[in-house]
Amino acid sequence: MENTVKYKQTGSTIPYPRVEWKCECGFRLCINEGYNIDWRSDDYGKLKPPTGKCMKCKGEISVG
Repeated sequence: MENTVKYKQTGSTIPYPRVEWKCECGFRLCINEGYNIDWRSDDYGKLKPPTGKCMKCKGEISVG
């Protein structure tokens, strides 16, 4: 079974259009906001969270 780590969005103010996420291991990741721009979809304008593996602890990213 793979290691799963949680990422949470921080409230830090960094230059637009970036959002800062913090991992349980302490790693901080800044990524572009990545809003869904398809106005026909149900999740129009919602933030796309990070996916994949943490670059520090190699755990599978879980948002929430």
